[in-house]
Amino acid sequence: MIKNYLTIAFRSFWKHKLFSFINLIGLSLGLACSLLIFLWVQDELRYDQFHTNKDRLFLLLSDWTYSDGSTTIDPHTPANLSAYLKDAAPEINQVSRMVAGWWSDVSLSLGENRIKQSGIYVDSTFLSMFTYPLREGDPAQALVDPKSIVISQEAAQALFPSGNALGNTVTLNDSEGSRDYQVTGILAQRSDNSSLDFDFLVPYPDLESRNEWLTKWGSGSVITLVELQSPDAEASVSEKIASLATEHQEDLNYQVRLFPYQDIHLRAPFRAESIFYQSDIAYVYLFSAVALLVLVIACINFVNLSTARASQRAVEVGIRKVVGAPRRVLVGQFMYESFLTVALALALAVLLIELALPLFNQMVAKELEVPYREGWFIGSRLGVMVLAVLLSGSYPALVLSSFKPIATLKGRVTTAQRKGTLRQILVVAQFVFSTILIVGTVTIYAQIRYIQEKNLGLDRHNVLSFSSDVILNQHFDTFKQDLLQNPAFVSVSRAAESPLGTINESSDPWWPGKAEDDNRSFYNAMVDYDFFETLGIKVVEGRSFAYGYDSVNYVLNEEAVRQMDLKNPIGTPLHFWQGKGKVIGVVKDFHHRSLREDIGPIVFMLQPAESEQAYARIAPGHTSAAVAALSEVYARYHPKFPVDFRFLDESFDQMYRAERRIGALTNAFTGLAIIISALGLLGMSTFAAQRRRKEIGVRKVLGAPVKGLLLLLSRDYIRLVAIALVIAIPLANYLLGEWLDQFAYHITLRWWMFALPALLVLIITLVSVSGQTVKAATQNPVDSLRYE
Repeated sequence: MIKNYLTIAFRSFWKHKLFSFINLIGLSLGLACSLLIFLWVQDELRYDQFHTNKDRLFLLLSDWTYSDGSTTIDPHTPANLSAYLKDAAPEINQVSRMVAGWWSDVSLSLGENRIKQSGIYVDSTFLSMFTYPLREGDPAQALVDPKSIVISQEAAQALFPSGNALGNTVTLNDSEGSRDYQVTGILAQRSDNSSLDFDFLVPYPDLESRNEWLTKWGSGSVITLVELQSPDAEASVSEKIASLATEHQEDLNYQVRLFPYQDIHLRAPFRAESIFYQSDIAYVYLFSAVALLVLVIACINFVNLSTARASQRAVEVGIRKVVGAPRRVLVGQFMYESFLTVALALALAVLLIELALPLFNQMVAKELEVPYREGWFIGSRLGVMVLAVLLSGSYPALVLSSFKPIATLKGRVTTAQRKGTLRQILVVAQFVFSTILIVGTVTIYAQIRYIQEKNLGLDRHNVLSFSSDVILNQHFDTFKQDLLQNPAFVSVSRAAESPLGTINESSDPWWPGKAEDDNRSFYNAMVDYDFFETLGIKVVEGRSFAYGYDSVNYVLNEEAVRQMDLKNPIGTPLHFWQGKGKVIGVVKDFHHRSLREDIGPIVFMLQPAESEQAYARIAPGHTSAAVAALSEVYARYHPKFPVDFRFLDESFDQMYRAERRIGALTNAFTGLAIIISALGLLGMSTFAAQRRRKEIGVRKVLGAPVKGLLLLLSRDYIRLVAIALVIAIPLANYLLGEWLDQFAYHITLRWWMFALPALLVLIITLVSVSGQTVKAATQNPVDSLRYE
């Protein structure tokens, strides 16, 4: 029986080669596309799931409330808070403080051998709370000594080729100088799906011993991590510790609460990308929807063409029933044919995935592999396979096999009309999905281009950014003069942090008229001379910092002036960290953070000694000469450590890497959706032309022109496109409006963003339909009338 099914299936496949090819290619592309996206989605959902105690790991969030009614959420808390947590909430099992993103340029060295690494400060409990196993060393004791260090395998192999790293001493070089630590542990290979990325661990008490200000309750610069005895205790612990900070310092304007550590990557209500690798659950939902849309479009094609072709087999069914074929045999035949086509499409999809995976990995910056042996992969593929077989095979298997053979052979059954409405509904749905994808592609491209071309209020082009560590800072003025002797450089300056030193916030600034309960937060930027000139930031009032004068004076941006409500800001007394000074200048607002956020108020203060990030503006057209000169001059002050630079515009572009990847992926998968839709239209128009071949012949004999026949056969599809556009455009407008609302600064949806996709869908429809229609309309009517 199976052999007979197989023979008939291959004969049917070969007899209708065009339909079979369209079915196979369309379904294969849809399966391959959806599987690639689900590989990415699965990888995103796996972040931080490898920790043994993942359900019991939390970090503390600070919910800030300001006097103007605004609120912010910050993952930082005072370091002192950790000592009181277990007493306040006995449900807490372990606590660890963590400071990450502290260093701008760090290396580990042993003698002349030096390698770049990134690290974090943690308490000794960190390795027992989180599953970062050690290849060598005791996790419980590795970080007890403040002068101990846990290093990566890479560092151990590079610094200790003989393999005897444990117990030996390495030197840590950063902006604070060079310090020696004893290697007490070597990290094993870590999971790629970790939102926390580091190469070494240093005990937190070592950091605190050199920075007394960390012990003050007003300093919120520490990530506090806790492990609960039970995940069900989250709500009660959050309630018990909510006001713990304000109990020790009344003027603190925030409450703390717990947040699941495993949700940091996708669901965090804060952005701390200098510490954690973060994405957004919205992108997971978005691409899951794209995968489903593309798969649905492919399945609609498959079902439409399968049912359309099956309706032509009513006579075949009648003959089979006359010669004695029972209904179960007919059902088995049609289901087996559908199964064979779907199985071939799935096999072809796997081949396409293997071919496309390297390019896909490059687009998403991952190293994904097809998990052939994992249960979810096998189950999802079998599920799609069963669904496609049931959808495409159920109509011919159940409906056609139920026809009475005599009525069928006499042509009294018009199956095409029975299923015409269903196919039209499916085609409309296909056009709706395709239109939404095309509108989404146009909108995402326009927003990314807007980001790239928007005037940020500073000139980010032709600026080199590089570290200014403790060694370079000791000689920065002479280093700066050495660079400026080269005509390739226009100006040189530095700031506290990358990219612009405006990460820290404080409510400490005081000015005349400030209310006692005003606790609004201001960004504070520690900069050097010539900072505004180097970054191309325009001074709109007053002046910038002058050499030898302004050690206790301040410069504000326009937003800070507005928030302080200063009518004549120049000369206004201002008390801040530098002491009692005055406002000497106002600079034009510029985007110092992502366009997702509003421009914040900034207080600039002159702090050359605190500046760790250097900037050098180069003359246009002198990039190569500037890079060579920078390397040569830097080597004079850092002979053992070559300069590691990047262009400032690259730093800004990094803020939007997720959007760029989304744009690239959306373009690719929308293109596939268009191809699949076009294939389906081609198949349906071919079927329609064949079904109406005799009608076309009669019309030609009666004098109908080719143009009229083309309009006759195309208008049904144009009508379906119009219906789809009426549904798709409002839906796309709503969905994309929600996405754009994530940005404080974004494009406005214009009419052409909907008109262009609508026109494109119409053109695709006409091109797909007209080819077969013209072919049928230009045939000899005699041949058409003899058809069937």
